[in-house]
Parts: sequence; structure tokens; C-alpha cells
Amino acid sequence: MIRPQCWGGTATGMIRPHIGDARRQLVGYLLEKDKDWIEKSKEQHTVKTDIPRQIKRKRVIKEKVKETQSLPAAKTKKDHSDTISIFGAAAKGDLSNLEKMLKENDINAVNASYETLLHIAAANGQIAVMEYLIKKGAKLEVKDSQGKTPLHRAAEKGHDDAVKVLLQAGAYIYSLDEAAKTPLHLAAQNHHSHILNRILKEEAKRYRNQHNTALHLAVQAGAVSITSQLLSKGMNANIASQGDQTPLHIAAFHNKEALVDILINAGAKINAVTKELVTPLHIASQRGNADVAQKLLQHKANVNVKDKQSKTPLHLATELGDLSLHVPQDTVFGGHSPGAVIIHLC
Repeated sequence: MIRPQCWGGTATGMIRPHIGDARRQLVGYLLEKDKDWIEKSKEQHTVKTDIPRQIKRKRVIKEKVKETQSLPAAKTKKDHSDTISIFGAAAKGDLSNLEKMLKENDINAVNASYETLLHIAAANGQIAVMEYLIKKGAKLEVKDSQGKTPLHRAAEKGHDDAVKVLLQAGAYIYSLDEAAKTPLHLAAQNHHSHILNRILKEEAKRYRNQHNTALHLAVQAGAVSITSQLLSKGMNANIASQGDQTPLHIAAFHNKEALVDILINAGAKINAVTKELVTPLHIASQRGNADVAQKLLQHKANVNVKDKQSKTPLHLATELGDLSLHVPQDTVFGGHSPGAVIIHLC
């Protein structure tokens, strides 16, 4: 049998242990939320009932009180004019007045919606204010009542320069809001392709040769719409993670048949090999993922290629003992074409 270290022994084995919890949560989100979210997001928003909103609001309040209990509220005068004006100054880009008011307010103070000054500036694309706040120590990862960071807000609004400032400051790309969405998802959902491209480029720079990419994660979760979106924005269908695993290897491991055609049509190599010389068909055959195996065979995957253990996909299917494998007519076995064959192993 193929050694577990080739691609991991469990469903979560494809994600290396050093990947953070937030990225694991991203996989969970993709598994549960990938329902044509780009096209249907408005519809999904309108069908919420009062009871779920109340339940969510209670949960949000409970979590945010815990998360922000160390954050000070903005100081107020009798008529609350100072609170309004300091956040208003951030929204309008009034840096001069903001500097004066910050002498009496903490730079990480929050308003009633748990928004910091950096949230407000990011949402309004006020670059000079953002740069000043970050220089003075504004926290990048504070979440508002919706669980959004300043990067979420900038990406959601399509403010490219604001996103750039936050990324250069080290803002976390994979932070999840209350709807389990990252800044990347919000950019795609709101059709901000320029933001999507910027975040993807930053991801490639930060995590090159270190982690599975956003494309690997989307494929692992079977997220058709996100996978298509990433590929349409120029992400390489053959991008490799550690061990030289391509997204097609991931699709084979998790039996994501619907993604095989998408990846191959985008240029994925059908017989790509890992460091252990394992192809996607090896993986599908060894794991008994018949749907993907059949799809790969339809695309002329090589059934005779050997891994480092000198085993072909058919060897692995035989060892498994319970895979029905339909081999197309023109498949060649060791130089001979046997015609259409259905192999029932039991």
C-alpha cells in the first residue's frame, strides 16, 4: 500500500499540521457554505428569520464582549460629541483633527459596533489616516460585531490601496468573520477582482513552498464556485504544495469528481507526480474513490505508471479489493490494448 506520508492518512491529513486553525476553519466554511455564494448571497441574506438573527446576535455579543473586553471605549463628553467626531474624522480623512482628539482617546478605542478607528478608515479608503494609525500602534486584527477585521472591511468595499496598506503591515489573510468568510471571499463575493488578485499575489508571496494554497483548500472542500473563481483569476492549476501535490491530487484524495474536469480544462496535468511518483489516479485507486478514478481514466490517465514502490494504479486497486474500475477501450496495458474492460474486485 502507498505510504501515508505520500499524501496523509486521513481527510485532514492533506493539510499539514503547522497550518493554523483559521485555515482549518476556512476548509469547514467551504464545505458548508459553497452554494453558489457569489450568485446567491443576496438571496441567502433575505431568507434569514428573526429567530436565527436573535440567536446569532446573542452569540456575537457574548463572543465580542470577551474578545474586546480589553479594548477601551472612546471617551465621551456629555453629548457624546467627541465619540462621533473622532470616528467621523477617521471616516472623512480629517487627520489633523483626529491627531488632536487622539490625545484624549486610545488609538484602539471601539464604538458601539466594536469598530476601531482603523476599521472606519479602511472601510472608507482613507489611506493617510490608516498609515498614521498603524504607525501609532493600531491593532490590525481587532474584530467588529460582525467578526470583521479592517482587512475584511477594505476588501469588501473594494478599496485596493487600503488593502495594500493592511497587507504590507502584515494583516492576516485568513481571518474569518461571523459568516466564516475571509477577506478573499468578500472580495470575490462583491466582484472586486482587483482586490482578489492582490490578495492572491500576497498569499503566493507569503506562503510559497510552505502551505497548501487557497486553490488546494477550495478543491479539498469541493468548492466548485471558489475553485472556478481562483482559476479564472489566473491561479496555476498545477501549483504544488509540499510534497509536490497538485490540486488534482487533492481532488483525487477527497473524491471531488466535479472538480476534475474544471482543473483539467484549466491546464492541470493528468499524470502529475508527487515526490513519491504518485499520480492522481494512484491516489483515487488506492482510496477506492471510483468516481474520480473513472473521470481520470476518461481523460486518458496512465494506468501503467509506477510509483516509488513500483506499483501502478491497477496494483493499488487490486490491493484495495473493492473498487469497480471501468477501463476505456483504448487503454494500453504493457503494450497491449485489451478493449473495454470492467474490473470488479471483490
